[in-house]
Amino acid sequence: MTLNELTGRTTDHLIFEENTNRYFHKDIYQDYLRLKSEALQQGIELYVLSSFRSFENQLTIWNKKARGERTLLDDDGNALRYADMSPNEVLFSILRWSALPGASRHHWGTDIDFVDKKTWPEGYDVQLIPSEFNEGGHFSKFRNWFDHSIDNNNGFGFFRPYQRDLQGVAPEMWHLSHKDISAKLLSAYSMDLFRAHLQALDPSQIELHSEIVNNQEEIYNRFVINIS
Repeated sequence: MTLNELTGRTTDHLIFEENTNRYFHKDIYQDYLRLKSEALQQGIELYVLSSFRSFENQLTIWNKKARGERTLLDDDGNALRYADMSPNEVLFSILRWSALPGASRHHWGTDIDFVDKKTWPEGYDVQLIPSEFNEGGHFSKFRNWFDHSIDNNNGFGFFRPYQRDLQGVAPEMWHLSHKDISAKLLSAYSMDLFRAHLQALDPSQIELHSEIVNNQEEIYNRFVINIS
């Protein structure tokens, strides 16, 4: 894998699915189709909210949150008051729910955010917060089905990288990752490559640049390689 592939700056390693208008890593696509088919047999229609996400797309999300233009969340998915936070507090609150541009697993095309289209209420704006997937939430059926599939069918080749709270990325029951291919990519994404990525960033392009650089080792250890 090249640094461009690891950091979301190319689609050379991906295939495009026209009916979902989404990109997927070429080596996970058949397992992704099987996952959807198995879910459908249980009355769950998996809808892809996000798969591959480019560096530029992740940068837009990051900068809007860093400027307070998008809501920052606490550990339970509740809104924080941006005006009361220091730059470092903003940095780490973003990282709990959104990856640093160039360090997102979505750059690889191996990771997918799913909801169940059959239980998605008409007109409802999905937020991807824990309450939507907990018991009584709109997508609890999908969560429970995948819990069962992990126990009985090895997740059909997928797992939740943020299954538990390891004090890095907050638990995300909607986020599934292809085990084998993502493991190879994570192994390739060393601290040296992460450092090279940061050195290549234009400070004027990304918000909180100095805070990112000053905390780069903690970011890598807590939010890049720290998975369930």
